[in-house]
Amino acid sequence: MPAPPYLHVLPLPTFLETQARSRLLMRYVQQHSPLALLVDKHPLGVRADFSAALLWAHERGIPCFYGLRDILDHPDRIRTEWVGVLPYISCCFRKVLVYGQEDLFDVTKYGLDPAQIEYCGYVSDTTPVHKSQRGILCTLGGGDSGPATQIARLFWDCDLKEQKTLVSGPFNNVVLPPKDQQRHIFYHPNMPQIWAAHHTVVCMGGYNTVIEALFYGLHVACIPRTEPRLEQLVRAQIFAERGWLHCIHPAHLTPEALQCAVAQPLRPRNQPNFMGAQHAATTILHEIRLYSQMVP
Repeated sequence: MPAPPYLHVLPLPTFLETQARSRLLMRYVQQHSPLALLVDKHPLGVRADFSAALLWAHERGIPCFYGLRDILDHPDRIRTEWVGVLPYISCCFRKVLVYGQEDLFDVTKYGLDPAQIEYCGYVSDTTPVHKSQRGILCTLGGGDSGPATQIARLFWDCDLKEQKTLVSGPFNNVVLPPKDQQRHIFYHPNMPQIWAAHHTVVCMGGYNTVIEALFYGLHVACIPRTEPRLEQLVRAQIFAERGWLHCIHPAHLTPEALQCAVAQPLRPRNQPNFMGAQHAATTILHEIRLYSQMVP
């Protein structure tokens, strides 16, 4: 197995911090000796700090799984970043659990082994809510980006003919003038309640935001980020082709484009598969049962 990537190019303070975190993770895994490991997003952890613990678990037969959201970035970029990572994925993980659909995006483009891949469907918060759906919502995730502030200001000033709520994000300090029939909050602890109170959402293209908006049945006008990765743009364009949302490229964002995306009906060809959490849990429990039968 090659040395984990990233470590040889880190500045000394970051290297020492990563090494300390690696030792802590190894100690934790050894002490608890879990029945299974599920690694999310970064297969080797941040800066490969989980690689040693992952190898330790794999060598002892502990079932390890890599949870991968539907899209990470353009395939060429991921293949370049994963030059030293793919051998670990191939060797250490029993399954790559993809929280998406094969008919929308084929993750073998990233260089993954098709035999390891299991498409689970999308994962969403499924909290039961009472729907009142009376106005238009704009939510911007954490709000810690230039595009988020641009979208917030445009949404606030755009005449959409209805009550509007802006959830600009806990890291967004945008200041907006008070207006009738418009509410501005930075953070809400119960987003399903917010989803249920609106019929339309203006949002960026992050996984959780888009999937939850679709799950709760909102009309979606999506303005995806294009930096630092193309993940949001690729997802929004694919979903727009299915008729699940309207996609506005940020370079083409105008009040008129937003008004059109909010008003124009959607014609979905089908519905997303929202069984991702259940499918992934069932797969992991099956492998745990097999592992338990093998352990004396």
